Amino acid sequence: MTKVLIVDDEVVFRNNIKEIINWNKYGFYLCGEASDGISAKREIEFQKPDIVITDIKMSGMDGLSLIEYLQENHPNIRVIDLSGYDDYEYVRTSLKQGVVDYLLKHNITASTLLNVLQTAQKQIHRARESNLDNEKVRKQIAIGRKMLQQQFLNNLLEGRLTDIDEALKQSKELSLPIYSGSMIIVVAEFDNISTLKNRNTQGEWQVLFERMMELISGNLLGDTMLIPRFDVGFVILFPMAETHSQNSFLRDVNACINQIRIALKRHYNVTACYSISGYASSPIGLKEVYENARAALGERIYRENDVVIHDRTIPKSVCSSYCIDFHDEHNIMRLIKNGSWQDIKEYIENIFNNIRDSGLNSVQAQLIFAHLINLLSRALRDYKTDLMTIYPDFYYVYQNLQQMSLNEMQQGILNCYLNVMQYLKRFGETEKYREITRQAIIYINRNYNRDISLNSIADHVHTSASYLSRVFKEDTGSGVVEYLNKIRVEHAKQLIRGGAKLNELYMRSGFNSDTYFYMVFKNITGKTPREFREECFCSA
Repeated sequence: MTKVLIVDDEVVFRNNIKEIINWNKYGFYLCGEASDGISAKREIEFQKPDIVITDIKMSGMDGLSLIEYLQENHPNIRVIDLSGYDDYEYVRTSLKQGVVDYLLKHNITASTLLNVLQTAQKQIHRARESNLDNEKVRKQIAIGRKMLQQQFLNNLLEGRLTDIDEALKQSKELSLPIYSGSMIIVVAEFDNISTLKNRNTQGEWQVLFERMMELISGNLLGDTMLIPRFDVGFVILFPMAETHSQNSFLRDVNACINQIRIALKRHYNVTACYSISGYASSPIGLKEVYENARAALGERIYRENDVVIHDRTIPKSVCSSYCIDFHDEHNIMRLIKNGSWQDIKEYIENIFNNIRDSGLNSVQAQLIFAHLINLLSRALRDYKTDLMTIYPDFYYVYQNLQQMSLNEMQQGILNCYLNVMQYLKRFGETEKYREITRQAIIYINRNYNRDISLNSIADHVHTSASYLSRVFKEDTGSGVVEYLNKIRVEHAKQLIRGGAKLNELYMRSGFNSDTYFYMVFKNITGKTPREFREECFCSA
């Protein structure tokens, strides 16, 4: 709706104007009225009208003064003059000041008023469209310029620019404060990155990352430049001004980093590790100090979260040749099968203590991490499944391994082993089940979604149905069919969490009929599939 304000010192005339047309019908909204220019100014500031209909001659502040005020303070508001027969000079002056049109007060009709209002309305719409187009162009130019700036800065960091004159020329064209003097680089990576990403969808994490970049930008000082680093951290370039001494410059760098640390914790409860480089003598020497700062950040696997590492205080890794040998593999596989969580936990903790004692670098620690994961994959091979299926959060652990501290790697491995051992317990792998029972459990879990029965399971394990039924009950405390239904319901629950349609569940879970599926699901879970789905979405 186009907002209209009426300004006239005659109450009767204002009322007549308000009644002369159906304002809403034609897309207009009467947002207020005023009896003189002074009160009109107050209404304009409060109501923000699109059109002002004002009398030329009024006591106090007249219409011309009001028009002058609008031109200076609200040039987008359109003005329609009201005048008498003897107001020609006033009208001529007002038209020169950009008034849309004028109406003779004693000769106004619904048609003439509506024509002038619609002319003003068209001008407003055209101006808005033009402003929107201009704003889009400005945004596109700004985005393109920002991308070029980021590309230029990345080229400096990666050593692609080797000519100092060319580098300074490009920086000037891009309005970047790159000079021929010294610079310091700070490389930062967020702590607990796998946890942060796991808490958010990909889209939510991107929004959060961009907001954190905005927060960091707002806490930078002077000519400092920010470069987002993938979506796990950032780089800050600090150019040293001629007036700075090295000591005062380094104090400013540290003060800026501390300010960023405080802001991230206060606003997002997020911490990061920061590696402050040595001095680069010129912009084209940034590659070496950048690589040193990144390498120093790799040493954070032995540090706690939220630390600042200085180039001259980097601890050098011993880099011994410790690795997992054949005996470790044998012991780990044995402990997995025995199902003793405490024993496997202590064994893995001992492996990571050996990593610490040996002072391995981050790459060597990551290789041991991968070796431990391969042992889990080997343990799952017989069950035709993988770690990602059993423990979906492993995706985030694996994706962010390079940014993890040693403590985070250790916790990630322990979480993987715990989930696998809980999974294997379902198969009797970690129980003292007889071989017939174990083979039956494996067969059920592989074929739950097919039309299988007690007899077909007994045939598979080469025994009679009655003998299988008795042994299975003794080992598990559950009948074969009862166990089969529990497995089917468990998979139905997973399908529901994944967004499957309710009318597909019974077939995809291995049940012969929808009715029987609903009855079994309700008996086992205490809820109907629909109730279970609603509970899942509510809790999410």
